[in-house]
Amino acid sequence: MKLEKQKHAIVQLSLDLIDIDEAIETAAVGVEAGVDWLEAGTPLLLAEGLHAVEKLRARFPKHPIVADLKTMDGGYLEAEMMAKAGADYVVVMGRAHEATIRRVIDAGRDFHVKVKGRASHAGVDFEAGASAVLELSRQIGRIAEFTDLKRGITVNPGVIGGGSRSNVVAAEAWADVDIRVLRLRDAPALEKMFKGLKAVDKRCSIEVTGGLNRPPMERSAGIVKLFRTAEKLASGRGASPFLERLRDLRLRRLQGGQQAEHARREDGEADGHAEQTQIGPERIETGDEA
Repeated sequence: MKLEKQKHAIVQLSLDLIDIDEAIETAAVGVEAGVDWLEAGTPLLLAEGLHAVEKLRARFPKHPIVADLKTMDGGYLEAEMMAKAGADYVVVMGRAHEATIRRVIDAGRDFHVKVKGRASHAGVDFEAGASAVLELSRQIGRIAEFTDLKRGITVNPGVIGGGSRSNVVAAEAWADVDIRVLRLRDAPALEKMFKGLKAVDKRCSIEVTGGLNRPPMERSAGIVKLFRTAEKLASGRGASPFLERLRDLRLRRLQGGQQAEHARREDGEADGHAEQTQIGPERIETGDEA
């Protein structure tokens, strides 16, 4: 949603309550009165957690939901959790570190494919339903075909979810998709392919949000300067293993072979040297997220 295109002021109702039932009743009154956005207030999130956002989303599917997290650190994880629960926006403190803010933005830029279907009882009224899970499985097959190894493009539907119970035809399903490109100029075409996804079952709908959040490390004057700075800092503290790993990582990225390294590191399976490699350049550029 682009705020600059709004034709009127947005009215946001803050649900600073500690009981989800009371919050939903209050929200219903606000929606009837013409409220635009609903805010899951900090007290509500502390009392009810993710369930507060999930229940608000289920009750008010067409209203944007703001999760007032007041995030100071752990930006990516917190934003990702709230987004999966159904939040459209999260609140980050203005005093948060720049690295935290950047990670929240990154979380909002992963490709998120959401399929909405039609719920029904799988035994009593099966034909009335339109399975979002089944439709998502079809779309994942299409998405996987976006990978083009010759061009250095990889597309990985890494996390999926959906449905409510095994005896209910799923009304909703989703997938988080990681994409990598060797050349930044390939990103717009890939984004167009995602936006062009169409449901096979016409009773289902598809919503795609996000985009590329890990731009390629193409060789440039800025990248070379960054590496030289890291090299000087590493040699100054006598961290030769760190320097070797940094050089190796640089070569892998420039040659498009960084995927396996990232997967190991992001799963927490890398050794200490790999962790140093991950932390060092981030400190040089933006500083650590606590």
